[in-house]
Amino acid sequence: MKTKSLILFIFCLTFLGCSKAFVVKDKTKFIKLNEIVFDGPKIGFENNLIIAKFNIKDLIKFYEKDLKEFERKEIKDEITKLKSIQKDTILDYETNKNSVKFQDYNFYFHELILDKKVQIIMKSNNKVLNRVKYKFMKDKFGGEQATLNYEDGTEIYRFTLRLGE
Repeated sequence: MKTKSLILFIFCLTFLGCSKAFVVKDKTKFIKLNEIVFDGPKIGFENNLIIAKFNIKDLIKFYEKDLKEFERKEIKDEITKLKSIQKDTILDYETNKNSVKFQDYNFYFHELILDKKVQIIMKSNNKVLNRVKYKFMKDKFGGEQATLNYEDGTEIYRFTLRLGE
């Protein structure tokens, strides 16, 4: 039954445009982005519209928090790897979107954006954004997504936070 529901959901999203029928929670807000100071190498991602940059130290804090809760070699290795980065690392979304490591980063990048610890640059004019429109959606199958948008509503990035059934 779950497979049939998922197929129907994908069909509606793709062909009928009825995604609103499946959304049970929909929240939109504007996030004012603070001017952040980079005190070391940056890490981030880029797509065809934007470049998002974060302090590596902020990303390491998330991994260290996870390490306190889950003592795992993979987390220790990632902390060591992040601490060894000496120069800015910007990951291309198209190249990395299917890697498990990028999905981990993506989850933390989402949290850092909510904490306003990001610098977002428009690639079209190299302008730093002061504000973005943030939209969170939860569907009736338990899936959660969030989007970042220009103030006019144009989507610039989508986060898949939790897959549904």
